[in-house]
Amino acid sequence: MVTRTMGATEWALVGLLALVWGGTFYFVEIMLEAMDPVSAVLLRVAPAAAALTILVYATGLRLPGDLPAGGRCSSWACSTTSSPSA
Repeated sequence: MVTRTMGATEWALVGLLALVWGGTFYFVEIMLEAMDPVSAVLLRVAPAAAALTILVYATGLRLPGDLPAGGRCSSWACSTTSSPSA
């Protein structure tokens, strides 16, 4: 059995993860006081969708070109975005 301890780098990464994760809840709380929930979701999801689309094309992959596959991908994306447990 290998026993490994966490060094300073690992602890710093855990601290950064906690800061980012916890900060998200704080800023969402502030954002929901300033705007309605639908606008808040759009403000968070639209840039992420754009970034992922750019990433897909930058890696040489392609999004589905035919309507049935594109429709299935779109309905899946909408359902997972709107579902709190997805």
